Amino acid sequence: MAVGRSNNNVGGNVIEANGTWTVVRGIGLIESPDDIANIVIRTRQGTPLFIKNVATVKIGGAFRQGALDKNGTETVGGVVVARYGVDTLDVINAVKHKIDELKTGLPEGVRIVPFYDRTELINRATGTLKKALIEEILLVTLAHIIFLFISVQF
Repeated sequence: MAVGRSNNNVGGNVIEANGTWTVVRGIGLIESPDDIANIVIRTRQGTPLFIKNVATVKIGGAFRQGALDKNGTETVGGVVVARYGVDTLDVINAVKHKIDELKTGLPEGVRIVPFYDRTELINRATGTLKKALIEEILLVTLAHIIFLFISVQF
């Protein structure tokens, strides 16, 4: 929590002096391990307790989050996330086009292989929706014809 508090950018105000305005703001960007080590965790009776007093701060490897396994072999993976409101099929097709462009520059033996392609799922879902809409249009039209025929008879 102390690191998060110390790494905030905060807006200030302006100081007006001699007809000029100077913008005041606090920039809390951590740039080195020493910056983290010198963050105050808390103070007791006016004495600060720094992170460096309770921990060793150093640059190290990132923690491994997981592994992608394809057919029993560990591979490198990537995920494409579409922004909200975009046409997913357009995004998928653009990614496929970009992969085709990248293939020529890959080192020998390196391949880009889709792991999960939602194209077929999307096409089936839209196909099901189109079929259901056509069926509904036909049923509503038939119902109207029947009601009109009955109302003309009476």
